[in-house]
Amino acid sequence: MKQNIWDTMKAIIRGITISYTAKRNKEKYAQQNKLQQRIRELEIQLQSTPKDLRLQNQMTVTKHKLKLIEQEGMITNLNTTRQIYFEQANKPGRWQSYTLK
Repeated sequence: MKQNIWDTMKAIIRGITISYTAKRNKEKYAQQNKLQQRIRELEIQLQSTPKDLRLQNQMTVTKHKLKLIEQEGMITNLNTTRQIYFEQANKPGRWQSYTLK
């Protein structure tokens, strides 16, 4: 009886976690696509009026925001890689043979 309740609880928590992660990733990618689209629009506008300082400032701010989002992704990837290296350091296996090639 208790095992069934525990398994049910794990399944519910897993579902909530997956839905939260999916929603967070969709929002992050939507924001990134929105910034990329804004940069394209500003580039087109700057081609017609290259000396407009307001557009140039908007372009630098938008590019900065996009770089911040990309840096967050890189930090996550680096932390994941560090964790894998730490976990797999003294274990022979597929990961180690792949890195030695």
